[in-house]
Amino acid sequence: MDNSLNYKSSETRFVQEASLELIKATEWPNDSTGFVFVTTGENGSFERNWEDNGHKDRASKGVIINEGLNSRINRLNLSFEVKPIEIAHGNNEKEIWQIFDTIYSCLKSNDEVYFDITHGFRYLPMLVLVLNNYSKFLLNTSIKRITYGNFESRNLITNEAPLIDLTSFSVLQDWTNGINTFLKNGDAHLIKQLLENDTNQNVLNPTIVKQFANKLSEFSELFSTIRGRKIVEGKIFNDLINLIKGMKRNVNIPQLNPLLEKINVEISKFKTSKDISNGITAIDWCNKHGLFQQSITLLQENIVSLFIETYDNTFKGVISAINDNNTNERKPNSKKEVRLYAASLLGIVNTDQSQAENRKGLAGNKCLKQFTEYLLFEPFCSEFGALYQKISHYRNSINHGGMIDDIQSKEFEEKATEFYSEIKGLILKKNNPCS
Repeated sequence: MDNSLNYKSSETRFVQEASLELIKATEWPNDSTGFVFVTTGENGSFERNWEDNGHKDRASKGVIINEGLNSRINRLNLSFEVKPIEIAHGNNEKEIWQIFDTIYSCLKSNDEVYFDITHGFRYLPMLVLVLNNYSKFLLNTSIKRITYGNFESRNLITNEAPLIDLTSFSVLQDWTNGINTFLKNGDAHLIKQLLENDTNQNVLNPTIVKQFANKLSEFSELFSTIRGRKIVEGKIFNDLINLIKGMKRNVNIPQLNPLLEKINVEISKFKTSKDISNGITAIDWCNKHGLFQQSITLLQENIVSLFIETYDNTFKGVISAINDNNTNERKPNSKKEVRLYAASLLGIVNTDQSQAENRKGLAGNKCLKQFTEYLLFEPFCSEFGALYQKISHYRNSINHGGMIDDIQSKEFEEKATEFYSEIKGLILKKNNPCS
């Protein structure tokens, strides 16, 4: 029998023997165990195929002297045992579930599994794929190979039949699950796990897969750990879009491309170079993926960024004033100081603390007084400040783990959505002041 590995087995009437011989010649480890699932009783596969002399000549009704699968396997001199395991006949739903449980009971944690699905019931391929997902979740198993002996496509002259490798179907299912999890939850963990599955190397360029999975994992981590500066920089989005293009050019399963395009559509919502709008897009991403703590944090930090951007020339003067009045030997971190100053202003605007005698922290710094007097009474400072202060209550609550108030969890989702609409409205107003 020929297969995708260009390996030809010895002549045999048992596809299981051909599969065992194939894997023995290539990759099956010595500490393995093999199982052949058989039915018993009248016309059962155990009596007819596992044992010797099980087939009868229909014409003469006599017994044909032939070897059963057990004897044929023994001839292979494998380094591991192959056991017959009795299963139900599968005549109804209850028996099908019994078959499922019987196969599952043969698996152990972290097993690498080889399936041959040539002989059996028509629902067997579906059962195997469902069982595959089930055991992956519960036992952390992995599919190494799925084979099918296509006797109907045999060469009528040589009587050779192809042994087809169907593992790519399992690989596609894995990627479907991984990409679906990423798009729904923003979590690339499952996709990164696929790197550990050697079968992917038959489907994708392993170098590109590794780069893509690592970059997608980095993308997830930027959001889960709220790395706002890197999100705004946009480089990671550019890298991912280019890697997706490379993945599409190097797949052996064309059906994977629409799944990759789903990721591409989401990533393409971000700018691929430094742009403050990435911070706003990131808020929307967090809201859609249930990352409300991250969303509320990014909301407030992006208000600070928008405030500084709106009054860019004024804040350049703030940086100069901070540097000129620095009495320490070490040069201050201007970006950090400016953000702290902007946040302090937004926190006191429209409050009693906006009065000169009540200002604290950087907002009350004498060397910055002229900038403070100007900014506090700018219209956008007032509007940014109002939203900043509303968000502060929820940011403090969620960052203190709900230990300081009784805000209900559902309220964070509602407020994150509400604040996102408000910040988009302020941006629209800032960009179109006359509209």
